[in-house]
Amino acid sequence: MSSLLYDRLKLLNLQLTETFPREESYWRQKFRDLRFSEGDRNTKFFHSSSKLKRLRNRISYITDSNGNTLVDEEEIASEAVRFFKSLLTVDPVALDNEIVHSIPSLVSQEDNKMLMAPFTLAELKEIVFSMHPEKVLGLDGFTALFFPKCWEFIGGFVPGRETSEGAIVAHEILHSISQQKVPAMILKLDMLKAYDRVNWQSLGILHRLGFSRFWVKWVFSCISSARFSVLVNGSPSGFFASSRGFRQADPLSPFLFILLAEALSRAISNATSSSLW
Repeated sequence: MSSLLYDRLKLLNLQLTETFPREESYWRQKFRDLRFSEGDRNTKFFHSSSKLKRLRNRISYITDSNGNTLVDEEEIASEAVRFFKSLLTVDPVALDNEIVHSIPSLVSQEDNKMLMAPFTLAELKEIVFSMHPEKVLGLDGFTALFFPKCWEFIGGFVPGRETSEGAIVAHEILHSISQQKVPAMILKLDMLKAYDRVNWQSLGILHRLGFSRFWVKWVFSCISSARFSVLVNGSPSGFFASSRGFRQADPLSPFLFILLAEALSRAISNATSSSLW
């Protein structure tokens, strides 16, 4: 074997060695099963599981708003884009003045100063390192493991937060009512597609609550910067902006939703005190 051919073979083997882990990582991300620890082999099981998942999630037909059955992929995609565009866009609606004026100013200048303060690298690091390593954060496909591994270079840019406190508080309230044995009424509201229905105009109550106008502007920039495409059988269709709704899995969304739900709570309280309920 000539020296040139040997060097070529050595280079190809090196490239093959580098390609195998990339291919395995690609299939692991498509499979997305957290039962398997890092280092499992790229076997037929991963391939067949990925294909089965793709087949199971495939949309073969839908029924449109007029009751027509659509089987053509282009027609399905067009109807899906129409549906989600109508769901996520709405004409501006002014807030009810009675509700607005019932909301007190609760955020102090000290609170606003803290909110406007720059976040620290230590806070970001704590959040990033607490995430599950196999979770995929976005369309780029990077798992959460990428950020701790490359923290030395990127410094961390993806904060997140757990929001399970609401269920704990509700449980404690129910327990307290049961123990005290006092007359009480629990109102459970089933909010259909609650995140999708939030009108951005309702963010005006954040000013009423006392939040700094700069902070409210930052919040609005975060929620209004998104552009949407609808993924139908692996192919994106449409590209449109929204005028209402909060993004799922955005750590900011639950907190904003709770703040905006304060307006509903105040409206119920006013109706109760006025003997309308």
